[in-house]
Amino acid sequence: MASSAAAKPNKAQSKKKQKKIIAKKLKKSKLGLVPVLSIVVILVLISIKILHNLDSIGKNGEHIESLKKEFNHKRISNEALRQKVEAPVDDEYIGEIARENGYRDINEDIYYLNEGE
Repeated sequence: MASSAAAKPNKAQSKKKQKKIIAKKLKKSKLGLVPVLSIVVILVLISIKILHNLDSIGKNGEHIESLKKEFNHKRISNEALRQKVEAPVDDEYIGEIARENGYRDINEDIYYLNEGE
């Protein structure tokens, strides 16, 4: 029994020593108020910057979608024009364009009307 009684104070003493050591370490490791606030301010600024970038990414995504739609529309228009250009030209089409520009066919007569008479 004597040995168990002697062991108990040693455990209590060692616990007190451990608490003192921990308290000393905490005192040594405590940061001042300024560094902690600086870190908090930096983290807040970084968070704001991240949120701003996420907003920009969202807007750019919408812009990309509108550009894709415009691209598809232009591609369809280009394909229609390409088909028109590559299509064989017939005499009727040539005559139509010639009449629009003031020319006439060999078998056509043009009559001019004077509006004053």
